[in-house]
Amino acid sequence: MLTSFFHLFFLLTGSFPAEPYHLPLRRAFKSALGSNSLRSSSDELFGGDTVPDDGVLIHSPTSQSAESSVALRVLTTSAAHSPSNIPTTLIDTSLSGWGSGVHPTTFLCLSYLASLTPSPSFKKLTDYGCGSGVLGISAKHLGLGPKLQVIGVDIESEALEATRTNWDEHNFPSEQESLELFHAREVLPGYPISDQDLLLANILIGALCRPSMVAVLVSALKVPDESGENGGLICFSGIRPDEKESLQEAYGKYIAFDDSQYFALSASDTPGSLQNYGFDVGDWCRVVGRRTVGKDFSSDMSEAAVQ
Repeated sequence: MLTSFFHLFFLLTGSFPAEPYHLPLRRAFKSALGSNSLRSSSDELFGGDTVPDDGVLIHSPTSQSAESSVALRVLTTSAAHSPSNIPTTLIDTSLSGWGSGVHPTTFLCLSYLASLTPSPSFKKLTDYGCGSGVLGISAKHLGLGPKLQVIGVDIESEALEATRTNWDEHNFPSEQESLELFHAREVLPGYPISDQDLLLANILIGALCRPSMVAVLVSALKVPDESGENGGLICFSGIRPDEKESLQEAYGKYIAFDDSQYFALSASDTPGSLQNYGFDVGDWCRVVGRRTVGKDFSSDMSEAAVQ
């Protein structure tokens, strides 16, 4: 029971869980909490995020003007909002998909997306642990690539349904309509996901460092060119600052990490986090890297895929 307790704790304070058995446990725990939860209702605790009235605002680090510094905002579909020139991601927080931007891990990923310079080279993006779909939808709104293809992966069927529902809410032009969804059990190293220009992995450290997960994520990234440059980018979140070294040890053979993109964020510095959860979810961090060729890659991945 101790393992289950900590797993449930991380569901409250973390991100995409490692084990497929978490869903019935979560539902049982939600039922047991009833109306006397840490917040006003158990529905809010396990979804139904409370987003600030003006939305979760993501600022561009390259903007020279305070007025134009907001690159993106995230609002709930039920919130009253007027038309705005600011790209806006709408999320139905009544659905089971997790992620609205009020948790530090999601905020870190959104901030990273806002820091990227749009380019035709961004053609394929995977959000592994997509939850509500907030990251993929936001990447489209930020215009990372003119024909960006988005893939969402999650271990919850309900989350995949939430991602599709939230995506459809935005009515992207038909020529930009490119969303594929896969259950995590469908994904193997190099199949059906490969050649990704950018992969977002907002996943807890226990899952991230499993050899089989390393194989899946690394194999999904675009292979560097002959000069060893331009490999696919990967953004990890869902990890604590003191877990950074463990992550880099697990992926260091295949990923060149960019220390300039490392960023730690506390709940108290994340807009709306304390108000939403009713307690401090602590400090989290973002780690970014790019795929390198990696010695003995093929043999390593074949062995890791079954671990």
